[in-house]
Amino acid sequence: MVKRGSNQKVDYWIKTIKPGDRLKFTYNLASATANDTISEIETLATLNGRYEIPVGYRIGFDVLSKAREKVRLSHPPDGGFDFMLANVPLNHARCFVMADNELESWNWQLDDLFDSDSIQLNFVETTWNTPFPRIERNEADH
Repeated sequence: MVKRGSNQKVDYWIKTIKPGDRLKFTYNLASATANDTISEIETLATLNGRYEIPVGYRIGFDVLSKAREKVRLSHPPDGGFDFMLANVPLNHARCFVMADNELESWNWQLDDLFDSDSIQLNFVETTWNTPFPRIERNEADH
């Protein structure tokens, strides 16, 4: 979701992501000559529709950035995840991953990106993740 002012927001999303796909986000400070490229994200969707993950595996991604060693993130069994890059303070972007299933929620705060910094996500089939997430049990289970 991209907000432009108080009344205008646009949702962009990639409809299918498969192992082997890579996304790289670079944070650039806005300038009068900068072009907005976020609308191009939907053109990156993998064609060929759904992807069936092998039994016992789940989709995960390796996070690559200059600020840390590579980490692998995923989601609880029978769950999913969201990657969020937000620039609320307007001078840098903060990266988060939120993952959940019916029983619990996992989350990680990743690197802050400053002008010209990048973060890359390489999608993989996996059975594990590092580092261990911060986990919260869902209210219905208490």
